[in-house]
Amino acid sequence: MATFKLIRISNVLLIACIATLQDWILIRSVLPMENGLQILSFAMVLLAICLTAAAGYAINNVVDAPFDIYKRRSKNPIPKTMTASAGQSIYWLMAGCSVIASLAHYLITASWNIVVLVFLTHGLLYLYSTRWQAKRALGNVVVAICTGLMILAVPLGHPGLWNSTGQAYEWLWQTQLVLACMAMAFTFCREMVKDMEDIEGDGKAGHKTWAIQNLEQAKKVVNWCSILATIGLVMWSLQHIEMIGTKARLLLGVFVVLSILVARRLSQSHTPVAFGLVSLWFKGLMVLGVTYMLIWNL
Repeated sequence: MATFKLIRISNVLLIACIATLQDWILIRSVLPMENGLQILSFAMVLLAICLTAAAGYAINNVVDAPFDIYKRRSKNPIPKTMTASAGQSIYWLMAGCSVIASLAHYLITASWNIVVLVFLTHGLLYLYSTRWQAKRALGNVVVAICTGLMILAVPLGHPGLWNSTGQAYEWLWQTQLVLACMAMAFTFCREMVKDMEDIEGDGKAGHKTWAIQNLEQAKKVVNWCSILATIGLVMWSLQHIEMIGTKARLLLGVFVVLSILVARRLSQSHTPVAFGLVSLWFKGLMVLGVTYMLIWNL
């Protein structure tokens, strides 16, 4: 239980669910399952993604532990019975297993894509946790990039997609890139809002986040990022409106309305509680956007 808390198992399970749906709903519609090796290949990609995310959560929680006393939203995911060295051991275990899974994927597919992606993501997450987290927006950008890499890992794990041509494959890559960009944008927004929620604690901890340096400017950046991401998703959808199903169109409408309401709510927020609610709304927006991209043809 303590280990599950450290690696934020609920978030890891959400990542696993999204990756599985991404593979089975989007990719399998274009690249049918032909043999057991494809199933094993995806299993290794899924393991690599989830273990990399778990390792990232573990090292971030270990590094953050001394500062958690200052933060309002922190519930210190490191239990009192677990030492910092034990938390670091779990991090190295998860990181090592993710590398093993990526190497297993290489043995199955003869593709280095997942190995390179896993090492790149681990490097970014480690630097984020130990050096970049407290710097102005840099840590938020890194987390957003890692989110995009995790989403792109699913199509990158299928070497067959690289050697295939045709309208269906072009459409598939478009959906994957749009999905990754949208997830990156809203991850950045949510990370920024979490900094606003923790502005007092981060200040006491000596952090120099954008929210601390200029709160109103940080709000404008988040709102513009959210609005531009929503406009981009709508414009892309309009270009392919004939391919998008009725249910997906309705979901897109809900997404647009909700993004406008969230932007308005953020502009009016001034307290940690209010920022906490906006952070939850942004998480909901991202899940809603991912759902839309998964059911675009329904």
